[in-house]
Amino acid sequence: MTRCIAAILLLAGCVAAPSNTQQLVRIYELEPVASDGAPLPTGVPDPMEWRFVAEEEVWRPALPRNPTIAAARVEHVDGSLRITLGEGTRTGGGSVGAGIYSDVSDWAPGDWGFLEVRARTTNPDVIINPAFNLLPKQGPDDAGAYPFADSRPGTPVAPDGEPHVYLLNADCPVWRNDTCDTTWQQVGLWIGAPDTASVEVLSIRAIPKELPYAEATTGVRDVGDPQRPTVYVRAPGAVEYRVSVPTSGQLDLGLGVLRDEAPVDFRVSAVDDDGAEWSLLEERRAEHSGWSRRVLDLTHLAGREVTLRLAADAERSGTVALFREPTLYTPGELAIEIVDDELGSPTTIRARLERQGGGIAPLPEAAIGVLWGPNDVGQGFGFQRDSSFYVDGAFSVSVRPGTYHLTASKGPEFVSVEDDLVVTAGEQTNATVPMRRWVDMPARGWYSGDDHIHLRRSPREDPLILKWIAAEDIHVGALLQMGDFWATYFAQYAWGTDGVYQLDDFMLTSGQEEPRTHEIGHTISLAADDFVRYQGDYYYYDRVFDRVHELGGLTGYAHHGVGFHGYRGLTMDVLRNKVDFIEILQFGQMQLEHYYHFLDLGFPLTALAGSDFPWSGQIGEARFYTHIGGELTFGDWRENMKAGRTFVSSGPMLEFDVNGEMPGTTLAVEAGDRLSVRARALGHAEQVPLGSLEIVAHGEVVARVEPGESGQSTERLAIDLDLPAEGGVWIAARAYGGSRQYAHTTPVYVSVDGSGFHNPTNALDRLELNEHYLDELEHEISQPSEATNLQAWRYREGLELRIEETRRIIERLKETLGPRG
Repeated sequence: MTRCIAAILLLAGCVAAPSNTQQLVRIYELEPVASDGAPLPTGVPDPMEWRFVAEEEVWRPALPRNPTIAAARVEHVDGSLRITLGEGTRTGGGSVGAGIYSDVSDWAPGDWGFLEVRARTTNPDVIINPAFNLLPKQGPDDAGAYPFADSRPGTPVAPDGEPHVYLLNADCPVWRNDTCDTTWQQVGLWIGAPDTASVEVLSIRAIPKELPYAEATTGVRDVGDPQRPTVYVRAPGAVEYRVSVPTSGQLDLGLGVLRDEAPVDFRVSAVDDDGAEWSLLEERRAEHSGWSRRVLDLTHLAGREVTLRLAADAERSGTVALFREPTLYTPGELAIEIVDDELGSPTTIRARLERQGGGIAPLPEAAIGVLWGPNDVGQGFGFQRDSSFYVDGAFSVSVRPGTYHLTASKGPEFVSVEDDLVVTAGEQTNATVPMRRWVDMPARGWYSGDDHIHLRRSPREDPLILKWIAAEDIHVGALLQMGDFWATYFAQYAWGTDGVYQLDDFMLTSGQEEPRTHEIGHTISLAADDFVRYQGDYYYYDRVFDRVHELGGLTGYAHHGVGFHGYRGLTMDVLRNKVDFIEILQFGQMQLEHYYHFLDLGFPLTALAGSDFPWSGQIGEARFYTHIGGELTFGDWRENMKAGRTFVSSGPMLEFDVNGEMPGTTLAVEAGDRLSVRARALGHAEQVPLGSLEIVAHGEVVARVEPGESGQSTERLAIDLDLPAEGGVWIAARAYGGSRQYAHTTPVYVSVDGSGFHNPTNALDRLELNEHYLDELEHEISQPSEATNLQAWRYREGLELRIEETRRIIERLKETLGPRG
């Protein structure tokens, strides 16, 4: 019997479906012939459970950081805890969210593995996240709603109204050692949804890491994924299986430990009936986050009956050692070619290859590897955090027999490809994957960029990193050298034109996220001819901004101007004309409050966006487009970015002009003139389904269209609007697509009879809020702190001078920006 792959994959031929005779031995399904292990170590905590059958067991609502956002309503109802997210719990991104918590007593994060939550809801798209330790106090009015200092990835809740058990990972990722080293004083849940919702929690159970391994010294457990069982051994110990090694036999397994402070020495060996022994693996593992994937070649043992021994030793008796899904098989080969459907030539992509029933295929040799990790500490190389990888044109990989799901993507302008591929033992499956554009923005003069990528590089890595950004169809990747009060990270070897590496219309350029502090925000500088750092004057951002401008670069604020109290720094630096841009799209959110705030005060600001890789998901998930018109060059990119010829996007594409003038233009007209506003949003019915297109003037929606209206669709929305020129105004376009898909242009700034473009109806309120931000900062620097990330108080004198200068500017603006007479 044969089977052809779906039509979207152009196969070199059909392949035989796997037969029942192919050799695939799941070791964990066999009865062990021998096993032994140590007892659990002492000091393992007992589980903690809350059942909500009594009022005294109420978990309390966590107060949002933003005091203008309401907490959840929490009440006991029929033996459950009902959490209601009302209209008042809407966050800055438009969704609703709230937290609940319970006090605990100095819990060590390393002791706990899961929160087991039994819950039900009838509302769609509800997510529950485990969270820990309340932040010490509420923040300012524009702080985020999130009240916890630490959190873990969440899980969706089934909207069928039936109770289900959800196992939430409470384990600390390696790169979060800043919070994992702190004891837990509160254990909590953060519940989020796109709209008002109610969730009933019937029970919560905190499970120690070792609890699932308490019943036996060796055995098989499901570790976070019921379709990928794990053999465990409490070291020192071993488990043995009797197996017959197939032709070209491969042993596939993963190695894991529960605790960083308890490293394990793993050994895998084979012994035949004559007593001959072969060592297959000896390895020490001490990192509890993730798995060491290993494929062991047993070809030299083909045809033998052997005893396979999985052994572990550790200094701490009873330490749990994990052998993930050990499987013995004859491999098959999967060979994939990737082509640009229009050009017919090989192209780079991001690929993910999952085995049906759970598991990720091994990393192909052709995968493009670059060392990456938060805080300039290596966490990954070939695989990305979601187990995807980058390849250029083709790859092949030897895998266990079975069905594999391939996902191939190349940024939002290309249609992603997904399909299933069947691999048979000892045979090769060939497929060609066509990558097809649904829109060609460079042909329209627009080139995509990501302004926030953290990768250290040298000329040796340039070609590899360039393939990464090309695989995401990012034309300009800004690699940021990052700094803090103490040091710098992610070193870049050159700056300006010397730091440019370009092939065809893909380019790498150096930038900096520096200075960056907790008290006044994280800043970004792009396209300057040198790196600028004044460690002795670290909190005086204006010194850096002035020098960057002298060096031909642009300056701005990261993280929407929200994170790390960036609104304080924006107040001082925008009002003193030091800032060129704000990142308004990042982390799957488009946040506009601070952007609109300063636009309404009459300060032009370019809209940019970036991924903040590797802290966020993937390079290019948030991007901005710069209109260049012709071929991509560093000089043209820099000058057009300075001119504000940009829009940001995580999916929809935008075209926008006022009287034929592009974003970033200051348009001078006379009172009584007409303003012809034109906007177009482009999408893809399946990949980027458009939801709405809006024209905003002074932040207010003056025109809106949706699919289904005459002439509108999920693939194209259009607005042609005629407005009277009554007074200065900024006008922009924004669009919404599918989940977490947004776009927004830099405005066109309209000056009427020589006026500015500020918003007279709210300018005084905006300025009062700026004064409040300065009050916050003055209070901050008046209190010495021992915290290493709170050093602004050491710069009190210089900051007070800058605050005073800003207050004088605010007073002058109050006189000029008030309501028109």
